[in-house]
Amino acid sequence: ALAEAHARGIVHRDVKPQNVMVTPHGQAKVMDFGLAQFLRENQASIGEGATPDRLTAPGVIAGTAAYMSPEQARGELLDGRTDIFSLGVVLYELATGQRPFSGANFAEILNKIVHAQPPAIARLNYDVPPELERITLKCLQKLPDRRYQSARELMVDLQNLSRELEHGTVINEP
Repeated sequence: ALAEAHARGIVHRDVKPQNVMVTPHGQAKVMDFGLAQFLRENQASIGEGATPDRLTAPGVIAGTAAYMSPEQARGELLDGRTDIFSLGVVLYELATGQRPFSGANFAEILNKIVHAQPPAIARLNYDVPPELERITLKCLQKLPDRRYQSARELMVDLQNLSRELEHGTVINEP
């Protein structure tokens, strides 16, 4: 779903469990594009210096604190890689039952997103395949250039992991 949005030059900016629905047929749907930001049509390629058309004022932090990327928390210009970070937060939460960055208030959460590393997934859930932990932690890289550069690239790794799990070729030992 994010790959499709990004291909159309749309950055969601509020990816969180409440905005991801699964249909009865098992298809994920991303909902609530109320905070979406549109990239200019001629520069819609994610990660290639695309300049967004702003729907909010520069420096305004919009989104749900626990799912923001570091660049979003700092009020910087965003591209599709911010959604990849947020999806990494969702994956982490699915794998462990807790958020990777928590705090007593908005400022504490944002500080951890920008500066802290999340607890190791394997410490919280021994049954998570190491490959899922690798994928999730790549999504959660602080620097956008170290994350997946596109949702399609992330999708390929998730599909490969799904196939391996289906065929029983993934070992849960690190």
